[in-house]
Amino acid sequence: TATVAWEPVQDTVGVLDIRVDRLEQTSFKRSFAGWKIDDTTLKTRPYFVRATITNTGETDLGGQRVPLYAVDGENRLVDYSGFGSSFKPCASTDFPEAFAPGTTAEFCLVYLVPDRGDLTAVSFRPTQEVNPITWTGELTKPAAASSTKDKKKSS
Repeated sequence: TATVAWEPVQDTVGVLDIRVDRLEQTSFKRSFAGWKIDDTTLKTRPYFVRATITNTGETDLGGQRVPLYAVDGENRLVDYSGFGSSFKPCASTDFPEAFAPGTTAEFCLVYLVPDRGDLTAVSFRPTQEVNPITWTGELTKPAAASSTKDKKKSS
């Protein structure tokens, strides 16, 4: 866990405890079945990053972007992708509308790394002037989605 402070907008300081829990390499075939993916997007490689974040400051950070970036094999920072509709495997959303002090939330963020590149780290680096905090680890596959026929009711 890293405790970080940053200024998402002028005169707003946020303080967070960030823990990166899991780095997952996926594929369009596995996680985006049924989606129409354009040729440009198909030239990327999708990853899911799961993190637990607690607002430990004094400011409600509702609606702000989560300040985590993927770092690829070319040392480029990649921002997470958002969706216009629900994406069940990994929601990839900003902080909820209310993210008050003391609130903890689990996030799953989708990163599309250019040139089918590798995810080498996750980084907190809100500006170039800030020394980055990075997390590395073993890449895993996303957990298989459970089917409704696999679920049994207990009596």
